[in-house]
Amino acid sequence: MDLGLKASVAKAYVVLKEGSIPTPNINPFAGDDEKQKAYLTGFREGWDFAIRGDILFALHSTPYGLSKNLIQPWNEGWKLGTELGGDRLMAQLHLGQTKVQEK
Repeated sequence: MDLGLKASVAKAYVVLKEGSIPTPNINPFAGDDEKQKAYLTGFREGWDFAIRGDILFALHSTPYGLSKNLIQPWNEGWKLGTELGGDRLMAQLHLGQTKVQEK
């Protein structure tokens, strides 16, 4: 990543971090408190991963020690969080049309 883009991403992160985080309208794990919490945690971590700019150059992994029954909810939340966060980052950097919406 070149330094100009890296500086732009850092500035965009500051702006986006101060804003509100969208909340998914649908939680496929509603009714199961443990899975719902894992889903929303994954969503928030995915959102932050994306708006930090890590989505452009880094890999992610599921948190160490997460129980097997929570891996799928966490990953699904992370995926949606990175999608929405990535869209918001691209819009902030003026690199694409924003399609950020609550899903």
